[in-house]
Amino acid sequence: MTSRQSDWSIEETTIALSLYAVTFSSQIHVRNPQIIALSSMIRRSPGSVKCKLFNLASFDDKARGQNLNHASQNDHTVWNRYFDGRELKLLPLMREAVDLCKQFNWDISRADWLDPLDNDSCIPLSSSTHPTLRDYMIDSKVPNEIQVLQNQRCMQGLFRNAVLANFNGACAITGCNIKCLVEAAHILPWSTHPSERLKQSNGLALTPFLHTAYDEDYLGIDPDGKVFVSAKLLSQKKMNEKFYQYLTDIDGMKIDFSKLRVPPDKDYLAKRFQNYRLHQ
Repeated sequence: MTSRQSDWSIEETTIALSLYAVTFSSQIHVRNPQIIALSSMIRRSPGSVKCKLFNLASFDDKARGQNLNHASQNDHTVWNRYFDGRELKLLPLMREAVDLCKQFNWDISRADWLDPLDNDSCIPLSSSTHPTLRDYMIDSKVPNEIQVLQNQRCMQGLFRNAVLANFNGACAITGCNIKCLVEAAHILPWSTHPSERLKQSNGLALTPFLHTAYDEDYLGIDPDGKVFVSAKLLSQKKMNEKFYQYLTDIDGMKIDFSKLRVPPDKDYLAKRFQNYRLHQ
């Protein structure tokens, strides 16, 4: 690979930001396969890409990492283009990153954060073609059922990656950080709140059991991060002692959102917690 030391362009910075948006803070290092892939795509060294992600992180108060605050004017320009004052606007950012790959002939197959087929949480229903994220983002006036399902799966994959990056890959309650055992839960449901579907502030990283319990209102989280386990769940007669102890241990615990890049929106949490209360 040929490396070069010229200033980063707006376009290169944009695709770097698309990677930063879905990268755990602890994974910003030269051994990260996605950082290596991006360096190959744009012909820069992994160290240069790593530093660029840290420079972008310097705009994120809660993700400063090693505090490599050498952000350029282009970094400011790109960040401000996609930052809404609270969080990154994921959909336009990812759309632009995919378009730039096509425009500059960057090998998008290396960018698995932009390619649904390489993302195990976003698998198309048919593998007869090799669509990119952009293909799923094209609005169809009369979408058929498969198009709708493919689009939903792709967007859910993007949401999952961004939420897990926000929580550094760990469940907010248990701390479990095994990737296949951590999911992204919507605070305000996907089906009824389309404007909040891709917002990191509308997401929580939870284990599959806790995710289901949250969706079914067996688990509540108030705006301050206090966890509530439903009395309906605790009163289940067939529950064994170990499981009961696990639930009582998390009942009343406080989640610390202060270190997240994007803390969950308190209004979203309050609205969802009100719904939890109504179902008790």
